[in-house]
Amino acid sequence: MPKKIKSDPSKRYKARYGSKIRKKIAEIERESKATHQCPKCKTKSLKRNGTGIWKCRKCGKKTAGGAYKPKTPIGAKVKRTLKEVKQETEE
Repeated sequence: MPKKIKSDPSKRYKARYGSKIRKKIAEIERESKATHQCPKCKTKSLKRNGTGIWKCRKCGKKTAGGAYKPKTPIGAKVKRTLKEVKQETEE
């Protein structure tokens, strides 16, 4: 669960753009600014460095991921498919 931010990130838009869009922006910004688990050292110190670039503060490992999340659902699906193909070729 992402860390709770004191104020709503979408408050800067005030009454513009509609409530649904502001809620989605707030959700995306909370997710992207939160710390995530590092795939290498397993600590909760992975932070967004840029669009699709994630860096661990502890071990310094840089990984590529989604724009707002380190792991995307499509990326997980591709990884599963590659694993299945690899198992089929070994058999």
